[in-house]
Amino acid sequence: MKKKFVICSFRSTNGGPIVLEMLCKLLIEAGCDARMFYMKDEMPRYVPVFSGHKAFESYYEDYHKFEQRMLRRSHYWETTGEGYEEQYQPYIYHPAGKLPVWEKTYVDNDTIVVYPEVIPGNILEAKNVVRWLLYYYKYSDGLGTAYQDTDLFIAYREIYNDWKLNPKGYILNMIYYNSDLYQNKGYPNRQGECYIIRKGNKRKDLPSLDGKLIIDNKMESEIADIFNRVKRCISYDTQTFYSSLAALCGCESIVVPEPGKKRSDYKKGEDESFGIAFGDTPEELSYAKRTLPLLKENILQKMEENRRQVKNFLSLCNEYFSSR
Repeated sequence: MKKKFVICSFRSTNGGPIVLEMLCKLLIEAGCDARMFYMKDEMPRYVPVFSGHKAFESYYEDYHKFEQRMLRRSHYWETTGEGYEEQYQPYIYHPAGKLPVWEKTYVDNDTIVVYPEVIPGNILEAKNVVRWLLYYYKYSDGLGTAYQDTDLFIAYREIYNDWKLNPKGYILNMIYYNSDLYQNKGYPNRQGECYIIRKGNKRKDLPSLDGKLIIDNKMESEIADIFNRVKRCISYDTQTFYSSLAALCGCESIVVPEPGKKRSDYKKGEDESFGIAFGDTPEELSYAKRTLPLLKENILQKMEENRRQVKNFLSLCNEYFSSR
């Protein structure tokens, strides 16, 4: 009998849904019966117009209210139909291609359900639950219904790990890179700057970006084109892969560290973020320029590791859930 997995996700252009779909695809390739289960957002995750910092504050306040409703009652979820896909199709990115979807939930005692860290609770009422921390886990302070003691916690990167919940430091890391889309096309006369906010939306040092070119939640083809036409990409999200994509497209890619922090506070020895400057000091800008030729090779090497990572993940799941 095939090992069964349900991967819960939102439909979105964000990095989290992309790697969740890649996990589903790689599990299928490994011989598992893996399917996606798409959550219905109470509000669209695509925000058409960003007028600046206040727009982000309002957006995330609304999303927090949605999370609280999910914790209290399960009737705030359901699968999304074709209407949602048609309405937001330009902004929904499916790098793994068309994946099987459970349009009606089907979870038995042998099914393993994977929830990303943004989904609290156990909405599918699964016996076997994996919580994949694609970012810092904000429910570890004991909200009661956010997770179960029997859940298996795995971090995407060590820096995101909650050591109370994942004391053995289990890691499942994979990467996706569309080399046809994100490449330097050699356009002449680069001008101006673009900005990335994303997970940096709550930073106290986030300046007003009214009237600035922000790439958040634009279509992937549009983002790649912007990266090929601007001179510099400035990111207030210190953990986004889009900074690497910007560098691959030929613009100067700068991550703005939080006050009092530097590169080593974010990387923790996992990688050196080739091609990216942490701050705009001459030393960092020189490092980014000097290491840019190593960036693509480093990413492709990590992609080769995807299948090994999934193999290790399957072994861990077999060991963990068979012992319960």
